[in-house]
Amino acid sequence: MQTTLRGVTPADAAAIAAIYNPYVLETVISFEQAPVSDADMAQRIRDYTALYPWLVAEAEGKVVAYAYASRWRTRAAYDYTLESTVYVDKDRKSTRLNSSH
Repeated sequence: MQTTLRGVTPADAAAIAAIYNPYVLETVISFEQAPVSDADMAQRIRDYTALYPWLVAEAEGKVVAYAYASRWRTRAAYDYTLESTVYVDKDRKSTRLNSSH
C-alpha cells in the first residue's frame, strides 16, 4: 500500500476527528475528556496552520494519519521550541506506512 503525505486542509477535519476521537475516548494519550466535533477540528486546523505545519498521510484515498507542530511553551525562552504530535488511525497502527512524496 502506497502512502502519500500532503498538507492538511479544513476539508480533512472529519477524517482527522475520526482518527483522534478514539484516542480521547479509549486512552489516556490525549488530555481531552470529550470527543472533538468536525467543526471544532476544522477550526483547530485553521488556527494551527496559520503558524505551524500540519500534514496528513493518505493511503488508497483515505486519511490514515496526521501530524502537526505547535508551540511548546509561551515563554520567550521557548520561542524556537516546538512540540510535534502524530496520530494514526487505530485500524492501521500495526501497518507499516510506505511513504512517498
